[in-house]
Amino acid sequence: MRLHTKFDGPVEDLLVPYRQRYTIVGGPVYFMEITFVLVEGYRSNTELNCPLWLDQGTKAALGRKDTWPDGIYRNIRYTPVLRATDEENVFILELSCWLWIREDMNF
Repeated sequence: MRLHTKFDGPVEDLLVPYRQRYTIVGGPVYFMEITFVLVEGYRSNTELNCPLWLDQGTKAALGRKDTWPDGIYRNIRYTPVLRATDEENVFILELSCWLWIREDMNF
């Protein structure tokens, strides 16, 4: 996980999927990049622009059958919550995640 961008500008400068929530919630909105690595060493695909609002969970999911070397369908559902600290540019990230595996799915 890597926090890489902070946005607090006009809604028109945001990507369309984030505009409605930004209009309702406001800013700032932070963006992180996240990749999961399983115990077996397999890496998920990387979500490059996962939006985060302070103190609010953002539900997300990633992982497809074609991204895993053994061809087993895995879907990782996660909810990150970004928290500010007393130090400038220092944050705490709370991350809840669930791994869903389906070996019987044919694509």
